[in-house]
Amino acid sequence: MKRSLSILTMLFPISVYAVFSMFVVIEPGSEFEKPFQFKISHEDNLDMCEIEFMPVGYYSKQAWLVVSSKPLSRKEQQLRNFIWGLESRPAFIEMISKLSPVSNESITTENLKEASYKITLKSKIAKTSYVYIDFTREVFDGGVYYSIPLANYCDTSTKDTK
Repeated sequence: MKRSLSILTMLFPISVYAVFSMFVVIEPGSEFEKPFQFKISHEDNLDMCEIEFMPVGYYSKQAWLVVSSKPLSRKEQQLRNFIWGLESRPAFIEMISKLSPVSNESITTENLKEASYKITLKSKIAKTSYVYIDFTREVFDGGVYYSIPLANYCDTSTKDTK
């Protein structure tokens, strides 16, 4: 019996992939916030908000700025199927734009960890804006993908962090 199972296994190999995927909404004080190293500034103008944060998933993930027509529920913030081209753009998305990390030097794979994302926008627009971070296409091991509600970081009642 064991021998026949061994022969069958060799004749009909089965590929097994680690299927792991977790969606995380990044919020101030959450355990997932620390690697992003957020820096928030309102400068002299409380109407404008500057958010700087470090890339997570350096080489394989992309970040997008998403502006919606309304505040989004946790479920609506999960844009994976749209990003991967499996669904059409949700009606509530008014604008989506890829973000690129910025650095004082030209960015290479060696110094990408030293680059950061920097977004400056009106606090009013931040109320319905999100940074979405995920792979650009389908992967066997989905890993962790993120949404960052910018309203949580652009609240003018919070102090600047640097």
